[in-house]
Amino acid sequence: MLLERLDVLNVRNIASAQLTLHAGVNLFVGANGAGKTALLEAVHLLFCGRSFRTSRSEGLVRRGEDRLSVAVRCRDEQLGAVRLGHLRDRGRVELRRNGQPVRQASALAALLPIQLLLPDLGE
Repeated sequence: MLLERLDVLNVRNIASAQLTLHAGVNLFVGANGAGKTALLEAVHLLFCGRSFRTSRSEGLVRRGEDRLSVAVRCRDEQLGAVRLGHLRDRGRVELRRNGQPVRQASALAALLPIQLLLPDLGE
């Protein structure tokens, strides 16, 4: 599964970001606090249903905002184009695949297995 486009709204310090991704390697470069980790956290949230940084979901929503959303457009050889979305609004979570509601985050997780490596995992 290739991620083609990523749209992030109100995730941590990101007010709004729309990224068109390359089919190869994508590098996120910027100063500390620019939102690089927040972008990765948004993708993790979409596909895993949770943050890799905190268990408190209210900390994910940008200060002063009530909701966040993450959406991706993906392409798969077998499935073709797939649109996925995650909306979190005052404790309510809504997951969508091609505009249709999805009940379990595991249905999205199966589309893009994620292996997360953090520097403090061995401590």
